[in-house]
Amino acid sequence: MSEPRETETQRVYDILKARILQNQLPAGMPLSHSQLCRDLHTSRTPVREALSRLEGLGLVTTIPRRGTIVAKLGLQDFLEIGQILAQLEPFAARHAAGRIAPATLDLFETQLRALHHLPPTAATIEQLNQIDNAIHRAILEVAGNRRLYELVETMRSLCDHLSFALERRFDIVVDELLTLLQALRSGDGTEAEQIMAHHITSFGEALRTTSGR
Repeated sequence: MSEPRETETQRVYDILKARILQNQLPAGMPLSHSQLCRDLHTSRTPVREALSRLEGLGLVTTIPRRGTIVAKLGLQDFLEIGQILAQLEPFAARHAAGRIAPATLDLFETQLRALHHLPPTAATIEQLNQIDNAIHRAILEVAGNRRLYELVETMRSLCDHLSFALERRFDIVVDELLTLLQALRSGDGTEAEQIMAHHITSFGEALRTTSGR
């Protein structure tokens, strides 16, 4: 594949992925190849290759005689995503230990302590969700693996609306993240890896419980 085609495929992929994650292309929506070509001012090959990559991530699905549609994810899909993240993010945390700027860790700690012992309201749950996402993103940014960053960020974006599962574990999640920050600050990669693994698997169990399974 030539470099210009790779660049065009990446452009189309980035646009479609962003529109799906931002719900501009909602679940179940048909994706016409010809319409996408017109909308994105491109040819069929970049569209076909971009959709193939998105299907590999589970963002779209191809149905015989119906074509490609935006995938609708259910509980089992989210649990499977959690299983994948439980393998990938501990690896990132181990490599990020001792590499995040102390000022960044200080900011996260201040934000978390401000939430400590507050009731889990819609506002505080959203604040915790944003802090949690920012910590995970900071870890990925210093882990030094671009493909890992892209894959994990995409998967986490799919789960972003599941913050309701934080309600029953609000104080526990705050404590987990504070402990994770301590391990990252001390440079203890093994401890950071273990805490991250527990943090993700515990969220999966909370999601399963909250959903009645």
